[in-house]
Amino acid sequence: MRCTNCNDTIPDGEVRWAYEDAYCENCFNDSYTYCSACDSVVSRNEVVFNNSDDPLCNDCYQDAYDDDAPDNPEVDETDRIHILTLSRNWLSGKVDHRRFININTKDFFLSEIRTKVGLIDSPVNLYGLKEREEYQITISPDLEQTVKDLLPESLKYYTIKSVEGVRRLGLSYNIRKDYRQEIIQLIKSLTVVHKEELVQQ
Repeated sequence: MRCTNCNDTIPDGEVRWAYEDAYCENCFNDSYTYCSACDSVVSRNEVVFNNSDDPLCNDCYQDAYDDDAPDNPEVDETDRIHILTLSRNWLSGKVDHRRFININTKDFFLSEIRTKVGLIDSPVNLYGLKEREEYQITISPDLEQTVKDLLPESLKYYTIKSVEGVRRLGLSYNIRKDYRQEIIQLIKSLTVVHKEELVQQ
């Protein structure tokens, strides 16, 4: 995987994500930080600091975050089970680098796809597109040919557009809604193909 900013190769396990883009440690730290309240990624151009010089996103700053309040982040059931499994594996000495695909959790269809795909070796950044006439699928250059080769017949008539980034796949609302099973199988196939490529290297 390569850094979105400097294009350097990023070793496995050292990728830093900002929204849907992958960064090396240095480039991420130059442009982003984490909100000390909700732990979301915040651009350094938009970060706000409280009286203790803790970085905050705008929402947490405006909500007058209480430093004495206990941390209680929202965790969906799939993530809760994954956290418990990782904890048990760590305690028993097992290492598992698999993880879920990256999504916008506010999109119900993406959440369902994420759960059904399960843990995979090479996560994909899946995001929703608004309905538009020009294109219905967007793919980053590193996945473009592979996705076109694996695309099921029912999706081949949709228009595809290439977008910047690494391991990114965008799908229109109708595709997310009507072709969930096909998308789940496509993403599972993508991670298998990528794993085989890594083994060959």
